[in-house]
Amino acid sequence: MSLRKFLTTEIIASAFINGLLGVLFGWLITRGSTTMPFSGPGGIAIDVLVTAFLIGVLLTLIVTPIMRARIQKGGMPEVTKLPKLMALLPQNAILRSVIMGLGGGIVIAPIVLALFWLTGTTQLSPGQFIWIKGLYSALFGAVFTPFALLPMLAGKIK
Repeated sequence: MSLRKFLTTEIIASAFINGLLGVLFGWLITRGSTTMPFSGPGGIAIDVLVTAFLIGVLLTLIVTPIMRARIQKGGMPEVTKLPKLMALLPQNAILRSVIMGLGGGIVIAPIVLALFWLTGTTQLSPGQFIWIKGLYSALFGAVFTPFALLPMLAGKIK
């Protein structure tokens, strides 16, 4: 399997799974609510930051043992050169997952929050929040997946 086909498949699967989980958690969060405020306790801004961190951490911790097993079985595409940022990720899965979560909260979440700000969003209905949470959860999954997989395929992370 080519690296491009492998990554495309994994990114789509990750985005789909994280999007579905985002919808589920959005529904659980908004049950009984009439609106979701942008800021304040339980607001959209906090949810975006927490979601970015948690998806970065959990995706890394879940993918690492799965990829180890897949690599040991063989037939995985090889990566000969990593982008510098990916090459800096530590081998320790827990430390790597925390770095991924913090990176999501510091780099990706502000982009999502800026979109809310640019559109003048001050609150969402529960239905709007559920679907938008699904979208940004899918986005986080898609962005984190290459960072979780490529260093392992390059042999940098065991």
